[in-house]
Amino acid sequence: MTRWLILVVFCILIGSVRGQTPESDSVVKLSGIEISAERLEQFSPGQKVQKIDSLTLTLNQNLNLSEILSRNTTIQLKNYNYNGLSLISFRGTSANHTGIYWSGFQINPASTSQVDLALIPSILFNDISVVYGGSSSLLGSGNIGGSIHLNNNPEFAESLTGNISLANGSFGEYNANGVFKFSNNKWYSKTGVTFKTANNNFTYENLKGESVRQQNASFYNYGLTQDVYRNFSENTILGLSLWYQENNREIPATITSKPSDASQLDKSLRVAINFRKYFKRGQLNFKSALLDDYLHYKDPDSISSIAIDSKITSLKLLSELNYKYQVLEGFVLSMGANYSYEEGTSDNYANTVVQRNASVYTSWLQKLPVPGWNLNVNLRQDYYNDFKSPFLYAVSFEGKIWKWFSGKLNFSKNFRIPTFHDRYWEPGGNLHLKPEDSKNAEATLVVEAGKKLRAKFLFTGYSSKVNNWILWVPDGIIWSPQNVQKVWARGLEFDGGITFTWLKINTKINGGYTFARSTNEIKQGPNDDSYQKQLLYVPEHKFYFNTSFALQGFVLNYNQSYTGLRYTTLDNNEFLPAYVLGNITLRKDFKVSSHMLGLQFDINNIWNEDYQAVLYYPMPGRSYKITVNFLFNKVK
Repeated sequence: MTRWLILVVFCILIGSVRGQTPESDSVVKLSGIEISAERLEQFSPGQKVQKIDSLTLTLNQNLNLSEILSRNTTIQLKNYNYNGLSLISFRGTSANHTGIYWSGFQINPASTSQVDLALIPSILFNDISVVYGGSSSLLGSGNIGGSIHLNNNPEFAESLTGNISLANGSFGEYNANGVFKFSNNKWYSKTGVTFKTANNNFTYENLKGESVRQQNASFYNYGLTQDVYRNFSENTILGLSLWYQENNREIPATITSKPSDASQLDKSLRVAINFRKYFKRGQLNFKSALLDDYLHYKDPDSISSIAIDSKITSLKLLSELNYKYQVLEGFVLSMGANYSYEEGTSDNYANTVVQRNASVYTSWLQKLPVPGWNLNVNLRQDYYNDFKSPFLYAVSFEGKIWKWFSGKLNFSKNFRIPTFHDRYWEPGGNLHLKPEDSKNAEATLVVEAGKKLRAKFLFTGYSSKVNNWILWVPDGIIWSPQNVQKVWARGLEFDGGITFTWLKINTKINGGYTFARSTNEIKQGPNDDSYQKQLLYVPEHKFYFNTSFALQGFVLNYNQSYTGLRYTTLDNNEFLPAYVLGNITLRKDFKVSSHMLGLQFDINNIWNEDYQAVLYYPMPGRSYKITVNFLFNKVK
């Protein structure tokens, strides 16, 4: 009954959209609620959201998304090699439970639902946001552990800017990046280009204690983004976004295997349109995207019978219509519907596979008169052609407690459908898999104070219980996915920072710590060694720390991170030891006429730590990088 109620209300609101008369008002603010805010920002008030600040993006513009997140969040990254495959683990969940979003569209391919964060250059985006916890009721399938959001937000002001960056580092690494922006009161255009190559031929110690050089590990990648927005009036905006990425890399052998000749080619083409119409008391938004991903893996093994030449393609067509309306003062209602078509092909699928999904959702944000908190409710129902989706919900509260203290509460139900690989891979695919579902809860205490010395600290506790967890297990001589686990992920998080000026030195100190416990709560039999044991590669302790000093064009930044031990066997008897990484950056900006020239020197892994993020995959020791950056800025 509830599902049909959402659909009926949605149809009523669509009717009200058609009858609305355009007004010149483009922004409506009521009691702290802004009608023009993005849906993610507006309807996730009870969740922990972390934005990567502009200084961090500037100092790390030659890093990929994986490196940015590992240095500035408590998220765990599984790096299989330096500049190699990098998968994310949010709050004790897997990479399958994290949504990666570009311009509001989930780019996780239906084949594996995993995105390699090492393939995403951070310089291409001016807004990188991290949302912790489940948000399936707002965003759809897969958002159980958290989500990452990549955007380029337009600003309609008279300006012309360009940023050109060239870098040379250890192990034959070269970077060339450029970002160019033009805007006035009618147009906004941003073009980003990036190129990176490296040999990755660092030395490491093999199992015999010998120093050897890594082989078959070189790569190159390049990408292009283009965003064009047209402001037709004070209440109508149309945008077009494009992102093309190509990555070609060799796949090195592990420490225990013979030399490798494997390689992998990844290509991605993403195109999106976005239409926004503002009314006196509302906003209409329509967007649509095409996402095309191609992967070609080759391993010409000397034994022809086990040589691999595999191609995987994934195509997504996505559309969404959303309408927000200010019903009463301090009360905003959002209704929407979206449709997706997904298609996948692989040498290991019997045929081309197709999946269709339609969903309806509603969200409302209410400012409560007592105690002055914001109440947010998200409801969603998805309809799949081959799955029954549960009814999804989230209830959140956020507001001031006393003086410097405020709080957040969030309760939600989330889910994830199996991937194409899980269902259709031959041999081993399982057509009888059930979707995973979870119930999440989190509470955050926020402490914020100061003017000259500004401080903000967040203390968060969370719990997530995931049912029907999908795991590939042996089925005779074939491995097959099964709904075999119930996982309880819980933990504590701390994030905070202070900024102040001392002796004209602008100082910023921030950091974070997480304790994450993630265990299997179902015993499959008397010999199940995984029962109530920590999941593989989920560290219980993760810590990061950043400090920056800026004076007269000089910036000195030091970053240190600690990753606790990670278990490599289900019974937790074997593990990889903890490791500590330190990185230091020194930058000097010079004013050249009306432009800026920046020189930057980086030392990564300054303590020369010998470590493995994933078993038998060596990582490099100390390395160096020099960057030259030229910034021109013409503002009328």
